[in-house]
Amino acid sequence: MLDELLLASAVVFLTYHIYKYMVRKTVHLPGPRGLPIIGNIHSFIQDGGPVWQVQKWANKYGDTFKISILGEEIVILSDYDSIYEALVERSNDFAGRPFEKSYALKKLFSHGIFTQDFTQRFEANKKLGLRGLKQHGDGIGRIVNLSNENISQTVKEFKEENGQPFQPHDKLQNLLCRIIICVLLGENTPYKEDDGEFARKWLEDYDVNFRGPFFYLIEMFPWTRYFGNPVYSTLNEMIKCRNKTFTEWIERFKHYKQESGERTLIAELLAAKEEGTITDDGIFGIMTDTFVAGIFTTRTTTSGFLLAMMNFPDIQSKLHEEIGNRTTHP
Repeated sequence: MLDELLLASAVVFLTYHIYKYMVRKTVHLPGPRGLPIIGNIHSFIQDGGPVWQVQKWANKYGDTFKISILGEEIVILSDYDSIYEALVERSNDFAGRPFEKSYALKKLFSHGIFTQDFTQRFEANKKLGLRGLKQHGDGIGRIVNLSNENISQTVKEFKEENGQPFQPHDKLQNLLCRIIICVLLGENTPYKEDDGEFARKWLEDYDVNFRGPFFYLIEMFPWTRYFGNPVYSTLNEMIKCRNKTFTEWIERFKHYKQESGERTLIAELLAAKEEGTITDDGIFGIMTDTFVAGIFTTRTTTSGFLLAMMNFPDIQSKLHEEIGNRTTHP
């Protein structure tokens, strides 16, 4: 009986995807040929992961091409003009995210902004985030001041190495964590060393588990979580750890309630919760978006810059010269 049930399920599954493949709308662009059902997702496991694979495809198919992921065609843009047109000039046409089939990303980010399609919920969360970050008026200046104070501390830590080679990764991550916590909780809420350890472990798990065969397996076949897929257990542990830490941050903020009157992201989110416009899950979702976008992407960009300076010492010398020419010393 079980064999017949499994066979029938497989037939229905294949029939559905074959039908969907035949009636789908096709984007007429060049691109790599994918496998039935899974498309090009298997290529992301090979040759260094998605970033390197997309660069290889761009070299072969041009700046604009398409790939297929689980039956969905996705257009890849890799030149400045196309990206600017799509994300700036026609942002409303291209807003939203194609993550409705992503099990892992939906489980971790479904209540924030990152994975939302262009809906009313997306608009509401975006406004809340912008209001809390004060991205208008004097908001940018305040964030710059917060960053400069923490950058000065990190520069001091660099100088304490006395010119000896060292790995800047942990120092940069602690710097970014301090800045993001200041943006989230405000200047009067103290930073603790445990915050840096949480950031290190959480982002490390994110970086390791959101790639590789087990990640793509649970993306293609979510039911593998019931058969020992290690990504599923790590994902649950990440959510549990995140919720515990964010709850502690919120309680810490309440204890050191801001006296300056300046708004913080947490203050705006808690006020929205009292008004009934957001839930605890929504608060954790927006905090996660801010945390990941503020630390993970900035850390990657900064590490890439430092690596480039190491590999191109002539450019590093010109940069030092330009900074020296534009900086006045007491």
